[in-house]
Amino acid sequence: MSTQDLLAPVRAWLRAGAESGGPGAPLEAVLSTVDAAGKADAHWIRLSRVDHGVVFGASHGSDLGLDLALESTAVLCVHAPRGPQRARIACVATRLDPLDSDRLFDELDRHAQLRTWLPGRDNPEADTLAVVRFRFNGQLIPRPHAWGGYRLLPTAVELGTAIPLH
Repeated sequence: MSTQDLLAPVRAWLRAGAESGGPGAPLEAVLSTVDAAGKADAHWIRLSRVDHGVVFGASHGSDLGLDLALESTAVLCVHAPRGPQRARIACVATRLDPLDSDRLFDELDRHAQLRTWLPGRDNPEADTLAVVRFRFNGQLIPRPHAWGGYRLLPTAVELGTAIPLH
């Protein structure tokens, strides 16, 4: 079975979320990695698109970027925006080339582009975000050199339904 076929359900979930503009647009997922000490880690990511792999962007200097630089194998867990469907995708991460990373960056909304310039982007200080907004006031925002796209190429896909929480 081709990787296109393996990822068909995830592609449909991403499309459904984008069309509805509601929950799941963009589709979020958890990517599990291993850090330099061999400990498991989990990272929330936003899926940008699904082609022959799952595409997302991140800072290469973040914990996620450093984990993937050391060990490219990972596991992605995705839940459909509506309904009980879920997928667990074993994968190998590859970096997008700079031109593809530029295209991915250009697809981000302005607020997301501004956030890529923030140190510790998970919980930025309001004044830090204001400084970044001021810096790029009325200008196109360039992609930071430390930010780029990744493509997760599936090696195995497990589809199922969510287990009800008790």
